[in-house]
Amino acid sequence: MADRASGRTVDRRTVLRTLGVGGIAGVAGCLGGSNGGNRSDGDGNGSGNGNDSGGGGSGQYNWVIGTSSDGTTAHTSGVAFSEVVNEHSDMIEMSAQTSGGTGASLALMAQGENEAGTITTVLVDRANRGVAPFEDVEATITQTFSYLTLDFHLMKREEAGLDDVETVDDIPPDTPMSWGQRQGTNFEVAVEAMQLSGIDNPTEHFTDLRDIAVADQAEALREGRVDIIMPYTANLTSKLGWVQELDSTVDIEPVNFTFSEEELQNSSLPVAYGEISPDVWNQEVSKPATALVTGYLVGFPADTDEEAVYEFTKTILDNSSEVNEYAEYLEKLSPEFALEWLLKSENGPIHPGAERYYKENDLWTDDLVSLDDYES
Repeated sequence: MADRASGRTVDRRTVLRTLGVGGIAGVAGCLGGSNGGNRSDGDGNGSGNGNDSGGGGSGQYNWVIGTSSDGTTAHTSGVAFSEVVNEHSDMIEMSAQTSGGTGASLALMAQGENEAGTITTVLVDRANRGVAPFEDVEATITQTFSYLTLDFHLMKREEAGLDDVETVDDIPPDTPMSWGQRQGTNFEVAVEAMQLSGIDNPTEHFTDLRDIAVADQAEALREGRVDIIMPYTANLTSKLGWVQELDSTVDIEPVNFTFSEEELQNSSLPVAYGEISPDVWNQEVSKPATALVTGYLVGFPADTDEEAVYEFTKTILDNSSEVNEYAEYLEKLSPEFALEWLLKSENGPIHPGAERYYKENDLWTDDLVSLDDYES
């Protein structure tokens, strides 16, 4: 079990609507139909094509939840969910499997390779609108619960000679940078934030973008292979393992986006405006960092068996205190927090199994979209 949280709270900012953007590059594998879950045929053989409804609690569901790479919040979360489900459910067995990023996790889920995925509101919106590279996805991606936020922002290496770089407008186009892997939400959030800041075609404007895994960004910045990276906190307060490494080994300062909170609110991005306080860092940082906040959630294809998704949702949320113990950034998870950062738009349906849980517990709100309403 990992660290307990500091007790600081998240001030929820303006949560916005839908996304109108370009696609995620490099998602591996063909995109196709969905999967109702790998379940047994009654004797534990794990047969079934995933498209029949199964027998509720009469069969065993053997699920893989796709996550980002080792060292990420997504993977630790997937491990936590799997262990809690395996401990408390007689219906579901689950294991976490890494992928190339949240986009890859969604693609694997959509094509039936994995039954579930740790994904973001940005990707739910994009997949259900058929935005590239999800044009051929036949599965509707549904939400169950949100469990943390990721708060994306830019940081420069103080020794990089970028003293005059205060905002993205000041960044020389040939500056070596990494916004993480192109398969991840962080890269796409960076592209959108740059565009909203007035930089057209940012992937062409900046000529030295490096595709570096999230967990390797601190090392890349420390070694001078890049001068600006896009780290993220969780819940506006928690530093992840690799960000703790960044804080302890590299002198950093924010490079802020130039849009206002109002401009972000009036855009179509399914993210919120936030600021990372200088107090979050152990080193002396001179000013807050502008952050784009997105909800992290567990998603399923819409045709996954309702009874099984209800069992999964109920098991996790009824035992959320156990999930809280796995990492500081998971301490916020609760039945109430589970709804706070879901995508609340016509592109973000809630799986019927999760909807049933929320309605049984008087948690359902009018701004949530049922699968029936989405399909009609």
